[in-house]
Order: sequence, then structure tokens, then C-alpha cells
Amino acid sequence: MRISTTCPSKYFRASDLQDEPRTYIIDTVTMEPVNSGEPPKPVVYFRDPTENRGLVLNKTNLRTLTEMYGDDTEIWSGRAVTLVPSLIEFRGEWRKAIRIQAPERKAPRQRKPATKKVAMADWEDKLPW
Repeated sequence: MRISTTCPSKYFRASDLQDEPRTYIIDTVTMEPVNSGEPPKPVVYFRDPTENRGLVLNKTNLRTLTEMYGDDTEIWSGRAVTLVPSLIEFRGEWRKAIRIQAPERKAPRQRKPATKKVAMADWEDKLPW
């Protein structure tokens, strides 16, 4: 039994990713009181029907999303993000964290250049000699 499953969190934790990056589509971004006595923080929710938890956006992830999709959270809906488990230094200690990245794009298929078949007689007639 995993203790983390006995007390599910309303928000994503780094351990939820199980050391694997996961790509999600953003549904909404809301401002929510996360810790009592602190101002509300932005929380992003995803369109995955199996996930109803949000990701509390720290300054780093908020800046990343702003760089990727702009300053207006209204236009983030429908955009893809990849949540990546990372190891960070926080207040002198190493901790697991979630970082946001742009999803990897598949390389476009390389097309073979079209070759125009020219009959010998066609170009021979155009030679100046």
C-alpha cells in the first residue's frame, strides 16, 4: 500500500508523475487560496477525464507558461503542456518538483523532391548547338 494514495491531494505533487513526463491539455486557470493566510495562487486544470487535480503554479512554471502562450490565461485553454518531474534546490535542500515544458513536436515527414521526367528529345531540341 502506498501512503500517498490514502490521503489524495487536491493538487498535483511531483511524486504523482512517477518519474515520467506527462503531457496534458489545459482546460482552465483559476485563482485559489492554497495555503491559509496566504494570497490566492494560480492553479491550472487539465482536460484529462482521469485527472481532476490542479497544478499550483509557482513563479517558475508561471513564467514558463507566460513565455509559451502569452500573458492572458484565457487563451491558454486548449494548449498542451508537459509536466516533467525535476530535482531542484529549494532553501538549501534538494527536493522533487514539477516543471512545465512545451510538449515535444514530432519531426515533420521529409518529402522527396518531385522530379520532373523530361524526355530526351524535349531538351535536345533546346540545345544551342
